[in-house]
This record gives sequence, structure tokens and C-alpha cells, in this order.
Amino acid sequence: MRFARIRTAKNRGRAGYAIILLLLVSVAILMVLYFIDLRMLFGPVGPMDKTAAERPWLEEKRIVGKGAVIKLPKPPKPEIINAFAVEAAVMREGVERGYVTIDFTPDGKVAGSWNCSYLHSEQKHVFDSIFEGNIDVSKTFADDNGKDRSKLYFITKGDYTEEIYNPKTGATSINSGTIYVTGWLYGERAVDGLITITTDKTWSLTYSFTTEALEVIEGSKNTTN
Repeated sequence: MRFARIRTAKNRGRAGYAIILLLLVSVAILMVLYFIDLRMLFGPVGPMDKTAAERPWLEEKRIVGKGAVIKLPKPPKPEIINAFAVEAAVMREGVERGYVTIDFTPDGKVAGSWNCSYLHSEQKHVFDSIFEGNIDVSKTFADDNGKDRSKLYFITKGDYTEEIYNPKTGATSINSGTIYVTGWLYGERAVDGLITITTDKTWSLTYSFTTEALEVIEGSKNTTN
């Protein structure tokens, strides 16, 4: 009888350990699924993450639908009384990557294009893109120095194509994906912005531009109704 009780206690102990082990495995599986889900929604997770500014799809809800009324800016944010366009050199890691043109219209719409061509690893890369979106007065600029309510945010989305030509083999390949152009309008029509390209939101390349010292073009060329 005593032996049976000891055996029963041992079995209960083993069952308890099995339950604990099963719980630990379940928690581990849930954590893995959680981080996989984050990767699907927001791209790579971990210490090498890109900043939120480099994942503009997180702000895509700020792009209004066709026919929607866009809330217009008031001082201290710059007002857009007349349509105008800005043009800027696009840079990546200190190297020029073509030019971007962005049109702003009084109704709050924003549209433009980015084109560039360059040689890399003895191959010619040619990018073409168009994008459209709008301003958003609800977003406030902030950095290490604090908030700056005088800057006006804009966000756009579109499509890009990349043609890669190998002059040695004569082979040509074409890639395509999504382009986001975001930034801040401030002062006398100065713009600081980012161009982000991606195919599936698990990776992205980001380019920067500024128009502070470049020409502002009166009138709009790209914006459509």
C-alpha cells in the first residue's frame, strides 16, 4: 500500500512537470507567433529596426481618399495660397540619386515624381516613379529639441519601377514596388523629406532630400484632380 502511494506521488509529480513544460512550450510558441506578426505588420523587429520615419506605411492612414476634404493649415504652419512646385536633389549615403519634383496645391493635395539613373557594380539602374497624397495638419514635428508647430507634414504614396541593365551580357531586368514620399514644409517653401521604396514592407531603402537652397517653381505640373 505504501509503495502504491509513493508510486502515485511520483506519477503526480511527473504529471506536474509535464504540465509546466507544456505551459513553457506554449508561451514560447506564442512569443514566436507574436514577433512574426509584428514583422508582417511593421517590418523587421529588433535592435536593427528602422525608425518610424523610414517605415511610412505606418502613417498610411493619413492619406485621404478621393473626394475627401483635406483640413487646411493655419499659422504658424505655412499656408498654401497658390499652387507651387519644388525640386530637389535626392541623396543616399552622400551620393546623388536623381531629382524629385513635388507639387503643392491650395486644396491640400500633394503629388510628384522621382527619376534617377546611376551605375552600380557595372550595372545601370534606372528608377521612375509617380506618387500622390496630401498634407496633414494633425501631425506635429518633434525632435530632440522639442516640438515645432510651424512645420507642415505631408505624405504620399505611389508606384516605382527599377530597370537594371547589364552592359556585359545585354540582360535587362525590371523590378517594381511601392514608393512613399514624406516630409515637412516650412518657412519660405522649404522642404525636408524622405523617399522610401519597398516591395513587401519587410525591407526598405530610404533617400533624403531638401529644397531649402533650391528653386521653387510657381504653378503645379503633376497634381491631378
